[in-house]
Amino acid sequence: MPMTLPALPYAQDALEPHIDATTMGIHHGKHHNAYVTNGNKALEGTPMADLDAVEIIKNLANVPDDKRGPVRNNVGGHVNHSMFWEVMAPAGKGGGAPSGMLADAITKAFGSFDAFKEKFAAAGAGRFGSGWAWLVVNADKSLSVVSTANQDNPLMGKAIAGCEGQPILGCDVWEHAYYLKYQNRRPDYMAAWWNVVNWSKVAQLYAGALAANAWYEVKKDAGGKWMFNLKAGNGEVVLTSESYASKDGALGGIASVRSNGLDGTRFERRTSAKGEPYFVLLASNKEPIGRSEMYSSPAAMENGVQAVMRACGATHVEEVA
Repeated sequence: MPMTLPALPYAQDALEPHIDATTMGIHHGKHHNAYVTNGNKALEGTPMADLDAVEIIKNLANVPDDKRGPVRNNVGGHVNHSMFWEVMAPAGKGGGAPSGMLADAITKAFGSFDAFKEKFAAAGAGRFGSGWAWLVVNADKSLSVVSTANQDNPLMGKAIAGCEGQPILGCDVWEHAYYLKYQNRRPDYMAAWWNVVNWSKVAQLYAGALAANAWYEVKKDAGGKWMFNLKAGNGEVVLTSESYASKDGALGGIASVRSNGLDGTRFERRTSAKGEPYFVLLASNKEPIGRSEMYSSPAAMENGVQAVMRACGATHVEEVA
C-alpha cells in the first residue's frame, strides 16, 4: 500500500512559541510530503511496494540496488517524521518529565533525567550536518542515546545507520526543523524542544518495545463469558482478566491494561487465605482489571509485576477457541 502523509495530531500553531507555525507548515506539508511522494515513486514496481514503511527500512538489503538509496532516504524520512509528530504535544500535554517505569529506566541508564537530557542534547548538537538524535531500547531492554545522519533510523541496523535499537523518542536536527526561528542556534532549538515532548506517547512506545513477542489471548471461560490472558514473549501467562459479558468488554479491558500497566501504583499486593502472595491490577477507578497467579514468595510476586509492566504494551490480540 502506498505511503500517505499523516495528519498532524494537533493544530499547526499548537507548539508555539517553541516551534513556530510557519516551520511546522513547511516541515509537515512540504518536507514530509516530499518524502512520501518520492518514497512511493522509488518503491513503484518493486516487491516491497505493498509493505509497511517500517518493515521496508528494516530490510533495505531486499530493495533493488538502483532503488536502495532513494528508498533509504525517503522511506526513512517518512518513518522518522511520522514518529516525530507523535512524540510532541501542545502545552498541557507536552513537556515536563516522564514518570513510572520509563522514568526509572532513564535514571538507571543515565543516572538522572537531567543527565539523560544533557546526553541527548549533545547527540543532536554534535551531529555534523543533518540528522536525528534518538532514545532507543536495546535488545537487552536497556536504554541508549544514539544519533543518525540524514534520514537514517536505528531500525536500519548498525551496518547502515551506525547504531541500532528500537526508537522511542527522536528529535529532528535538520535545519528545516528549526532554522526560521532559531537560525544556526541548534542547541537553543533543542532546549526549547523539551517543552513539547509528549512523554505519555514516549511511554507507550517504551511499553511496546518492552512487549516484543508478548500478546493478548482472548477467549470464553468455562461459564461462557469473555476474558483474556496477557502472555509474555515466552508464552507464560502473567495476568488473567476478570470476566466480561461481551468480547468488546474484554477488548476494553485490554485497553485498560495498556493504559495502567506501566504505573506501579496500580498494582495492589494481596495475600490469599493460604498465605500466598498475588497482585491485582486496578484501573484508575480502583476496579480490578486482572490478577496474577499465586506466588511462592513476595520476591517472585514482584518479578510478576515487572513481567506485566514489560508485556502490557503488546499490540497483538488473538482470539482462541
